[in-house]
Amino acid sequence: MIIFGQGAIRCHPYLMDEMQAAMMEDRSVAEDAFDKALRGHAEYFLTNFCRAFVYGISGSRLAPAPYPGRIGDYYQRLGQMSAAFAVCADLVLMILGGSFKRKEMLSGRFADALGYMFYASAALKKFDTDGQPRNDLPLVEWSTKYCLYQVQMALDEILRNFPIKWLGVLVRHTIFPLGLNLRQPNDSLSHRVAALVIRPGGARDRLTAGIYSTDDPNDITGCLEDALHKVIKAEPIERRLRHDHLEQHGLEDYPQWIERLKQSDQVSAEEADILLQARSATARVIKVDDFTTDEMKNKMGATKKAAPKKKAVKSSKKKAVKKKPAAK
Repeated sequence: MIIFGQGAIRCHPYLMDEMQAAMMEDRSVAEDAFDKALRGHAEYFLTNFCRAFVYGISGSRLAPAPYPGRIGDYYQRLGQMSAAFAVCADLVLMILGGSFKRKEMLSGRFADALGYMFYASAALKKFDTDGQPRNDLPLVEWSTKYCLYQVQMALDEILRNFPIKWLGVLVRHTIFPLGLNLRQPNDSLSHRVAALVIRPGGARDRLTAGIYSTDDPNDITGCLEDALHKVIKAEPIERRLRHDHLEQHGLEDYPQWIERLKQSDQVSAEEADILLQARSATARVIKVDDFTTDEMKNKMGATKKAAPKKKAVKSSKKKAVKKKPAAK
């Protein structure tokens, strides 16, 4: 309700004027102001309705875009979703009025659509602000595809649960005349994004700009960055060992295996140190909290001591219930 309901009134170009006109004391002035706002509201709604249909029937190809190519397609898709959102929001507010605030699931879906449109706009804006680096294309494509799909599905759920069923069907065929044709990012694009974010580089630096980052291994987040750099450094050595079929025996731990490889001149002392540091940093990242036997016993003992108190309270309540009929 906070994300969409209150914002819908404040951000709408005519709703506030209509509400203020309805509260004016001077009847003639109020009627003139209300009629002016209502005419503007009607023109605004019809414009969005036509725009949503034209963008929908053309697959968003007739929507404006500041750039050509793939990035321009996302701007056009976002324009189509924006027009469809405006139509649905106006209709719901006109039909439900003040009772809309009690339709929490409906307002929640509007909030989802609005939020994901904002995320898609932010992704496109950041890509433009950064100078549209080619290496960042997978990031902006994945973000916008995912957000636009979520907007489409939120609007679909709104229309499926529209206050007036037949009107919801009519609006669906108007704003989505070609059906729900947006899809989530495929696995190939997701893999490209993953490859970008797990390796240091310009794309990763731009993505994390302004975020606290450290490679201090004693820091709760720094140990992740520290492990990343060490694992990347050890990766070519591990790849060579796998290629040479130099595998760890089942009865030896990792340091013993590295020591055996070093003694047989399969790895140098420097390479052995790199491998050990990478394994240690990885273990530090993935380890979980552990407790000694004494700590576990103390915790279990404290739980058992607290249990009889609850039983005593229950037994006292049962006695009080039993005594009550006798008092009568």
